[in-house]
Amino acid sequence: MRQYFYSDGQQQLGPVTKEELQSKGITKETLVWYEGLSEWKKAGEVEDLADFFPNIPTPPPIPEQKTTTPPPISKEINETQAVKEESSQKDDKKPKKKKGKKILLIVSIVLLFLAIVAGCIFKNQLDSERRCPSCYLDIIHKEVTNITWSNVKLEGVIRNKANFTQYNNISLHVDFWDKDKNLIKSDDYVLSDYYWRGSIKSFEITIDLPSGLKNKLKFDSWEVYITNAIPNNDF
Repeated sequence: MRQYFYSDGQQQLGPVTKEELQSKGITKETLVWYEGLSEWKKAGEVEDLADFFPNIPTPPPIPEQKTTTPPPISKEINETQAVKEESSQKDDKKPKKKKGKKILLIVSIVLLFLAIVAGCIFKNQLDSERRCPSCYLDIIHKEVTNITWSNVKLEGVIRNKANFTQYNNISLHVDFWDKDKNLIKSDDYVLSDYYWRGSIKSFEITIDLPSGLKNKLKFDSWEVYITNAIPNNDF
């Protein structure tokens, strides 16, 4: 039976069955993933979940409402109003020019200040992403498969949470323990693929194990985590 993972906007949840997923009250915008998808997708874009969101018929257009045309204004009233407006424009002409220049100056200063603040925020964020790649790369799914006498296959999914930076040559550290919690395998691996900013991408590595280790493994006797990566900011 297919197992689904979904996100509430802050963390990964699951796995759940399709029936359990529907009971979680997901929307078309909820991110979901299951084995076979190359990346996370919105639930509304997944064909297998189309029955969660039936089409709602579009209502007919609102009928146009008739308006009543008012009677024309007499010539005398128009001329009197025109004289009043012309007099008012002459009285306010000079003050409005001065006020307009003052407003333009204030707007320019505010925009310049906002540009400086935005530049500082961008620089600080960029420096942080380059200084600590492991702070912005998450392993959101991991599992060991195909355990043999000599090796195992480690599969997982990495998410790049950086706003401006992509990473490659991601360094992974893997540890294995025996049933007595003794460290019996520790090694480092490098993923050469590019992980673009905001992307979610799967990976797999084959790990050679000491002879006879299979009988000593437990489901929770291993761990993998990201130690480093090379940042790239080609915009």
